[in-house]
Amino acid sequence: MGVDDGTLREEGAEDAFQAALRAQVGRLASGGMKAMAMMRIKIAAVGMAIALTGSSFGAAADREPAEPQATKAKPAVVPDEAKRSFEKLSALLRPLPGEYDWRDAVPWQTRIQTARQLAVKEDKPLLIFSCANAFVLGRT
Repeated sequence: MGVDDGTLREEGAEDAFQAALRAQVGRLASGGMKAMAMMRIKIAAVGMAIALTGSSFGAAADREPAEPQATKAKPAVVPDEAKRSFEKLSALLRPLPGEYDWRDAVPWQTRIQTARQLAVKEDKPLLIFSCANAFVLGRT
């Protein structure tokens, strides 16, 4: 009877464990299903909010304003004033006399062939100034 009692106790304990495990798995599964359902509801709510917001912006864009808004008229610039203003700014930006004397002191050449001929003729080094894409003037 002791042996039978031990096997029965083990079988009963195993059955109880499996029953408890099934109940726990069932609770986890139902919790997961509830969480997925809530996520679907949240996604649907966000989608509806976006759709309603977009449609309200579209409806607002189709409407014309009830009354035209008054714009402040800017005073017309007299051509003589514009010309004087341009000349004044241009004079401020121009180099002062003697400010760029080095430009005239250096015999700049725009063609490489001419510069090479001058360098050989005068026995001087040749400095070639170039930008990354080889366009010195116009774009870089």
